[in-house]
Amino acid sequence: MSKIFIINGYAGSGKDTFVHMVASSCPRSKIANLHSSDKAKEALKLLGWSGLKTKEARRLLADLCVFGQDITIDLIHEALEGCPEVLFFHERNPERIALLLRIFPTASTIWVERQVSQEQKQEEDIWGMEDFNYDYYIRNNSTLEELLVTVTRFINNIIGGYLR
Repeated sequence: MSKIFIINGYAGSGKDTFVHMVASSCPRSKIANLHSSDKAKEALKLLGWSGLKTKEARRLLADLCVFGQDITIDLIHEALEGCPEVLFFHERNPERIALLLRIFPTASTIWVERQVSQEQKQEEDIWGMEDFNYDYYIRNNSTLEELLVTVTRFINNIIGGYLR
């Protein structure tokens, strides 16, 4: 049985870094890392998008993700067919997080926190991401070494029972 974590945080907060550190710390375990925007990014690249995440591109990605809500659920089901011990799924919209929790009731949520400017918060937080009541809060306001300490605690205390 896979454990699903729905992970959120501002751009540059360290969400992918956190997941990569978890995976690197557990090399014998199968850990999947998916983003709700993966299919939207693929579609935009087909239309000529360079991959640069400008304010406008982020907004368009967000809109495409809302449009493709069923694709998000299919992505998770496809990933689970590969039998990962742990699946991290990046989702920004709290309403969609709540929907995913109804579909996958044993999933847990993570907020990765890092100091960002007020301007970045206003630009990015179009849904009230910080207002959601997450199960786990990962503080990433220091060094990579300190984040690795947090990752180690997370593995030992939270996901250890799911890993080989």
